[in-house]
Amino acid sequence: MYQLTPTIQGMFRYYRELQSRGTDEFAMERLRKTRAEANLAELRLSRERKESLDASAVTKAWENIVLTLRQKLLALPSKIAPRLVYLEKQHDIEEELEKEVTQTLVDLSKPVAYEEEPKDDGPDEVQDGDQESPATAKAAAKNDGGRVGKSKSVSRKRNKPRSG
Repeated sequence: MYQLTPTIQGMFRYYRELQSRGTDEFAMERLRKTRAEANLAELRLSRERKESLDASAVTKAWENIVLTLRQKLLALPSKIAPRLVYLEKQHDIEEELEKEVTQTLVDLSKPVAYEEEPKDDGPDEVQDGDQESPATAKAAAKNDGGRVGKSKSVSRKRNKPRSG
């Protein structure tokens, strides 16, 4: 029914193609993995060199900047209004407004260091305020539950009923 030589040759050809396709796919996956690892290594290196930043840190810093800008701008009317009441000439009012806006922009142009969120130190790390200071402990022991601070002299006047 089948010719032996061409059939066997065809089967070998089919299996070789099948094997080469599998190898090509495996090689492509291996190449993709190698590229991903190289990109990750470059990203880590750039972070260590301070050439790139974490997106969440940049977002947090910009949120702080915009919030500060908003607060300064919203404070301008209440800060300037009391001075503008006494000015009558438009030139004087414009000058006062310009001076205050310029001062606000100068304040905003000063560099502010926005710190990254602190990393979790773990349960064993002692934070500020977690322990009583020695002075507080001594004062509490000395006081023994009494009044704290200066003693007040209380004048006690008796209210007399009014006749009327």
